[in-house]
Amino acid sequence: MFLDWLFKLFESPPPKKRTKSSRTTSGSQLSAAELAQQKVGDGSPKGVTLLSLVNSAGRINYVALQSYLEKYGAESILSQLPHPVFMGQELLKGRFLSRRARSGTSSGVDGTSLFVENTPPPPSSRGNLREPPQPDSMGGAIYVLLKEVGNSSFFTIGRTGESDLTFNDNSVSKEHAELSIVDGHYFLRDTNSTNGTTLNGKNVKHEPVEIRAGDEVVFGRLAFQFISPATLLEKLKEL
Repeated sequence: MFLDWLFKLFESPPPKKRTKSSRTTSGSQLSAAELAQQKVGDGSPKGVTLLSLVNSAGRINYVALQSYLEKYGAESILSQLPHPVFMGQELLKGRFLSRRARSGTSSGVDGTSLFVENTPPPPSSRGNLREPPQPDSMGGAIYVLLKEVGNSSFFTIGRTGESDLTFNDNSVSKEHAELSIVDGHYFLRDTNSTNGTTLNGKNVKHEPVEIRAGDEVVFGRLAFQFISPATLLEKLKEL
């Protein structure tokens, strides 16, 4: 019964598409940035919030987050990160199929390139960020479940800028997956993507499955770990 209700939640019409620069202005409604600022009572200067570090793709620069931690402390970050984050692990090794190899087409219906991974290692053997990440590398990719406007319990994942979390890689479909937050639990489903979504090595289908902190998720060829804010802070301090 619960899964049936959850499935209907995913099937409900999404909110109207918006530009990521839009803000709420009516009545007593506050943007996520303003709400976050109200929670920052630890000495952080006015206007400097984690949300101000999040770019239009839903990503925070790793180096900028380290600097924020050093300047404002762990409590400032924990007070503004209510949910786990997706932290990049690696770009899976493989190849994009040629048109000839596919006997007709090398792309999915939305222009996504078909990707074939080399013999995959077990999820537990994925990279653990032992080397300092570069700001634009997969190891430095941190995607947060924070929104400036819109439903803060529902996130779209895909290749285009209309997605809440945007992964600009040809192995990721334009509308690849969706994540919903229900009573403190996190549910992920694949939205018929070309190259699929896996959770701890198992394929994620259209029906939502629960995802927990510590799980490993792959969208196309992009491998992430879903980690708690506390674990994120530990990793930031290690490097």
